Amino acid sequence: MNIELQKSLVSEWYMGFTHRDGDRFVATLADNVVIRAVGNSPFSGTFEGKATIQAAVAPLFAAFEPCENPETDTEWKIMVADGIRVVGMMAVNWKSAATGADYPQRYCQVFEFDGDKISGIWEFFDTALIQTALAGNALSNPESPVEKPLLF
Repeated sequence: MNIELQKSLVSEWYMGFTHRDGDRFVATLADNVVIRAVGNSPFSGTFEGKATIQAAVAPLFAAFEPCENPETDTEWKIMVADGIRVVGMMAVNWKSAATGADYPQRYCQVFEFDGDKISGIWEFFDTALIQTALAGNALSNPESPVEKPLLF
């Protein structure tokens, strides 16, 4: 698959995520996709197969309050594409449905391809934020706010 097609497929993945459209999001994935999410959180681990991802999408999106303006509450950018992988960054400014806490998460995804689908995603994010905002697991030594948060 050429670079422009890879970037287009990743753009479609991000748009599915932005609009919390599980069908759109999952349609970009190969049947044997593997998503590897870093850390120790309810959303960390290795998730294998399109069916596994499909089953996880609804609970994932349900963890957040609805967005009034998905295009402004979620930003994403493709940083590099080399014909083998595409690397993107995503910033969400959502709210936890369970706790009402702000969820200003920043993600980095590395996408791999098989044919015309995404076959692998390596995902990096702030797992402490997931624990505090989504799981209600207060840190014993809370982190202080970042003076200059990551922007793009």
